[in-house]
Amino acid sequence: MYEGHDQAIHDLLRERGSLATANLDAAREIAQTSGRSLADCLVAQGTITAAGLFSEIASATGHRFEPTLPSILPGEAIAALPAALVHRFGVAPLAAATRTIRVAAADPFNFDLAAELGFVLERTVEV
Repeated sequence: MYEGHDQAIHDLLRERGSLATANLDAAREIAQTSGRSLADCLVAQGTITAAGLFSEIASATGHRFEPTLPSILPGEAIAALPAALVHRFGVAPLAAATRTIRVAAADPFNFDLAAELGFVLERTVEV
C-alpha cells in the first residue's frame, strides 16, 4: 500500500512522533530489503493498524479520514462523477451537492487531485 511514498510516510510519522523511532526505522529497513512498501511493513509488524496509518496520513496531508466507507455509494454522488474520471483520478464518490463533491482517494499524496478534479467537474472537491 502506498508504494512509492515510503520517504513521505517515514518523514510524516517521524515528524508527528506517531511511532517509536526504533520501530519506524526497523520497518524501514525491512521495507528496503524486502521490496515491500513501508506502509505494508508497518501494518504487518503490528506497529500501527491500517486505520491508524490512514488517519495519520489524512491528518498530515489535510484530508478527512473516513474510518468506514459506505458499502453502497450514494446515487447522486455516482451521477456526479463519471466512471472515466473515477479511474483516471483513483477516487470513489462519497457525497455530492450542487457545487461540491466529496471523494475518497486511493493516493492521498496526490496534492493536485482536488484542484485537477475540481477543474474538470467545475465543482469544489473535498478529499
